[in-house]
Amino acid sequence: LPYQSDTLVSESTTATNGTSSTATFAAKVDYTKPAGLYSIAFDLKTIPIITQVYMQDMTAEQCTETPTIVIDKRDEQIYTIRRIGNTGCWMTDNLRFHESTLDSSTSNIASTYTEANPLVIEWTDLADETGGSSLYPRYHDSGNSTYGFWYNYAGASAISIATSRDTTEAEYSICPAGWRLPSLTEETTLMNGISTAPGIFNPVNGGWYLDGQPGDLDKGRWWSSTASDDTNRYFLRYTKTGDIFAISSGTRRYGYYVRCLLQES
Repeated sequence: LPYQSDTLVSESTTATNGTSSTATFAAKVDYTKPAGLYSIAFDLKTIPIITQVYMQDMTAEQCTETPTIVIDKRDEQIYTIRRIGNTGCWMTDNLRFHESTLDSSTSNIASTYTEANPLVIEWTDLADETGGSSLYPRYHDSGNSTYGFWYNYAGASAISIATSRDTTEAEYSICPAGWRLPSLTEETTLMNGISTAPGIFNPVNGGWYLDGQPGDLDKGRWWSSTASDDTNRYFLRYTKTGDIFAISSGTRRYGYYVRCLLQES
């Protein structure tokens, strides 16, 4: 009768985190064959569990120039992030968040809000509002995970910038806790750093959104935290034709993209 052998025929010892390790076992399955000759019976493969990386728990040391997949605790959306030279750790996907309840433990909002903590946002779709407003949070889902969502500035800033006249820096946002809107200086530094290698930022050209329709479909626009005057904010603009980046200023009622920057200091 065949008998199982505990002889180890081969073993892979090169596995690292996220890869598999294989051990191959054999058995004596034919008594007519010479001693010491076995046939493979089965392969035992072990696959390590890859630890989920939540954006809210990340440290600066975990962000490298190698793109890393991360998860937003609030809605389990998956994004890619990476360090881009000396400009910081950036999301390289557009934000797709629209939950109505924001808590300071998972969102970039103040621990004490006038409205309350958690903060409750009553979103309105940009598609449903003709002549959009800068006073109320609005967003629109592009229906495309690459393009993500467009947000007006009241939405992008988690209604911290929602008065009719405001030149203050947006300290809070709908970014995950530990992440924030980049400043004008940071977007300018990024623009200069990726001018010869725009693909590092993974730019998209879905344009802007207002009054039920997108515009400038050859371009992408990402909000900054910095005001250009009391009704407008700076944003990073990308033009697909020529792979050109620039800094511009736009009215807060328009729907632009959000990409968050890791808070490292």
